[in-house]
Amino acid sequence: MHTQPKNTRGQMLRTVGLSTQTWVSAAFILIACTIISKFFGFFREILIAKHFGASAEVDAYMVSVTLPKLIGSGIGSTLGISLIPLYQKILTHKGIVEANRQIRAIFTLTSAISIVFTCFLYFMPEVIIKTIAPSLPGSTSRLAIELLQWLSLIVLGLSLFYLSSSIYNALHHFKIPAITDLANNICVILALIFLASVWGIYSLVFGLIIGIFLVTAIQVFLLSKRGILGFSIDFKGSELKGYIILAVPILFCDYFYQVVGVIENYFASGLNVGSIAALGYAKRLSDAVITLIAINIARAVFPKLSLLASEEKWNEAKDLISKLTKQLIVYFLPLSILLIFFRKEIVKIIFMRGVFDDLAFKMTANVFIFYMAGLTASILLPIFFRLSFSLSDGVSPLKASIIGILFMVFFNYFLTPMLGISGIALSSSLAVLLSLFIIGMIVHRKLGRLDTQGIMKVAFLSFFCGLLSLLPISQFGISNIYIFILSIIVYFMLYFVLGRFFMKDETIVLWRICKKVYRGILNHAVLLPKKSE
Repeated sequence: MHTQPKNTRGQMLRTVGLSTQTWVSAAFILIACTIISKFFGFFREILIAKHFGASAEVDAYMVSVTLPKLIGSGIGSTLGISLIPLYQKILTHKGIVEANRQIRAIFTLTSAISIVFTCFLYFMPEVIIKTIAPSLPGSTSRLAIELLQWLSLIVLGLSLFYLSSSIYNALHHFKIPAITDLANNICVILALIFLASVWGIYSLVFGLIIGIFLVTAIQVFLLSKRGILGFSIDFKGSELKGYIILAVPILFCDYFYQVVGVIENYFASGLNVGSIAALGYAKRLSDAVITLIAINIARAVFPKLSLLASEEKWNEAKDLISKLTKQLIVYFLPLSILLIFFRKEIVKIIFMRGVFDDLAFKMTANVFIFYMAGLTASILLPIFFRLSFSLSDGVSPLKASIIGILFMVFFNYFLTPMLGISGIALSSSLAVLLSLFIIGMIVHRKLGRLDTQGIMKVAFLSFFCGLLSLLPISQFGISNIYIFILSIIVYFMLYFVLGRFFMKDETIVLWRICKKVYRGILNHAVLLPKKSE
């Protein structure tokens, strides 16, 4: 019998000595920590601007840090994502001893690859800087070369951090990686506060290096203490082959995502001055929602999907992905409608200050419409990609990405002359929708019939309820921030009241949460006078 009993598997994981979280609680933990991390990141950027402004030092830092970050995160996240389904499969069929042995082998492989790239960056900084930024002034170029030698170290730190985080996730533990990730920004902030006046831009560099290695050391130490991590070259050929076969397309998927911004800027460069900037402003707003919600939900549900795949529980996997898709549609389709409706107010609140003039405001608001039109598809795409990865299939997401990018270029060729930068944003949203459709059909074929009819029905009803909820607030002008906030509250109240009638099964989870909160407040209100007496 291949599949181990559920209680035996649970006992094996408990021997590790780590708490486990469900994918729902894991998603909330990751989202909460990401919000805090974004706040620290924003404060960090304020300190950088305060101490260095838009100087040659910052130019040198930005040029020198890009490649180490790209390589380190690419190696770590790729090998980490590939590890999770492999670990679940080995744990299910061969037990925890063999699974941990494979982890040690992968840790050794990751360390070796990272050291090779670290040495390449350290010993050839001049060639690299002259290649990626040939037009830098002489003094800035020399500083960038010096900084790159130091920053080459973060390739090793980042790759091991992402890998160790994935190991925790494979064990269904998310708290330690989420919390330790915050320490990185804190180290940079402390370095800027106390050392910027003495060390200049090097305070930022050393703060980043120390922060990355500190959080990595904490995670690696705790895993090593539990006998999970260590160095080993004992890696069976067949397992290594399957691991690499999955890892390579995942790596290409990650780098193809970087290509999207290059394509957008290419087409925007031929338009009016400020087009690239407006496109960037609108895209950052869109990406903020996607990175906060979609990536964290995908990370949280990935170990669960990998577990179901390893145990060949296809019906449970189909049921989970169908319910999750419906839930995300119910929450994010109305959000996209609301963001489109309030696009001007949102852009004005966030960007309308300083030299951000009316022309930039109009351009950004117009582009924002088309990015938000593809918001729900952008939320779902990473989750379907992780579902495919859990099935040890990295080729299908790669195919969907390539086809999406090719059609993005095709759409841009026709839409950009017609709609300007709005055509670029629309092309990106259409490409995401096409990629989602392709990967959805592949998953539909591999897992068996998904509840596509139910998903389409929920999408239609959610769209209908979202539009209907706009009618009352569209009659009022938004004269101040308080009316704006009140309008948002009224919109969602109306939406979920309508959803209670039209989408009862999909909104029942939210209603249960609201009831618990209401009862908690009520019980507290009743008990409070007794305590005061």
